Amino acid sequence: MNASRSVTFPAGSDTVESQADWHALIVAAIEAAQTDLSMHAGRVPVASG
Repeated sequence: MNASRSVTFPAGSDTVESQADWHALIVAAIEAAQTDLSMHAGRVPVASG
């Protein structure tokens, strides 16, 4: 599963350097989330409610 990596940058952050920084942060966050999901993938979900 691949998350979309299309990003809208906040106003004032449209320099190449700033976009690269944001992209790196977002990619790292997505990868961390995917790793976390993978670690929990084998567990039986707990029914809520």
